[in-house]
Amino acid sequence: MTRTRVVVAGVLALMVLSGVAAIGWGLGRMGSAPTIVVAAGPVVEASPAVTSMPIALSSPSATRDSSPAGGALPVLLTADPGLSDSPTTASGYRITRAGIDPQKFARQLASALGVTGEPRSSNTQIVSGDDPQITVNLDSLLTWNFSDTHASADAPVGKLPTRQQAIDLASTLLGKLGVDLTSIDWQVERVDAGVRVTGWQLVAQQRTTLSWTVTVGRSGSVVSATGFAAGLQEVPGYRVVGAAFAVRRAGLTPWTALPPVPVSLPDVPSPSPSLPVDGRLQVATQHVRVTDAVLGLAQYLQPDASVLILPSYLLTGADGSVWSLLAVTGDAVSFGPDPSPSAS
Repeated sequence: MTRTRVVVAGVLALMVLSGVAAIGWGLGRMGSAPTIVVAAGPVVEASPAVTSMPIALSSPSATRDSSPAGGALPVLLTADPGLSDSPTTASGYRITRAGIDPQKFARQLASALGVTGEPRSSNTQIVSGDDPQITVNLDSLLTWNFSDTHASADAPVGKLPTRQQAIDLASTLLGKLGVDLTSIDWQVERVDAGVRVTGWQLVAQQRTTLSWTVTVGRSGSVVSATGFAAGLQEVPGYRVVGAAFAVRRAGLTPWTALPPVPVSLPDVPSPSPSLPVDGRLQVATQHVRVTDAVLGLAQYLQPDASVLILPSYLLTGADGSVWSLLAVTGDAVSFGPDPSPSAS
């Protein structure tokens, strides 16, 4: 018996949001702080209780190696007769800079990191200090970075900070910036400069692609840091098509521009294509019969580099393969020849 359940999946794809009438404030940054266990050495350690949203080949700068199922053949999906096809509604989330004053945030960041000097503004960024220096980019995420060449030079000298010391320092810094520390999944790794702490933004107990990083040198000072200031805002009431409908729609224009993305593929070799004997062109594809659909969330990168987290299906094929597929109705998607970034 096939079924539809609710969990979270994730992919990265190109699209533009439009036609969403009701936007409500919610989430911000949410989740719980998991336990971190970090072994000695350069191995990355993170919470085993949190999974990452898969990242798919979908942007011009991506490579097949960046896909969790890199090198997968194009897929042709068909819906099992028993696959659920009930439309519904669900919430999504968007990145927003609403209520954030970039100049005020730049001063707040400089104060938290001990950078002095009057901020210098341009059309694209705000810069504070010379060395150490802070840059706040006036992009959709209000991304920022901090660098200190003197601290970097001193980084290899002295005793390496412990995992907890590095996390405590990163927590103190991000807390001063208004980040909800209960929404972060910490990842800790040893690097040449010292200990690098990455705080991954959680949504429904899964890692998004949004993060903050703080590198702590052996002297106990911050060597470098990066992050973003924008927040997540709930967008309630997305209309969602049935799973079987979404599968059928994936093969139609213009929805072929948002194809199903492989999350995992069965560990079996693909059959070797036979040699053409009748002059017909042979095209290598995967034919997958979808037997199960899970409604959840997925990440989508827009042309202006902002992120949408939208209702999407996690589809399971009869062969054991798993795919992510957009679930929202057409009025929430704009197919344009070259969508231009905008503040809205």
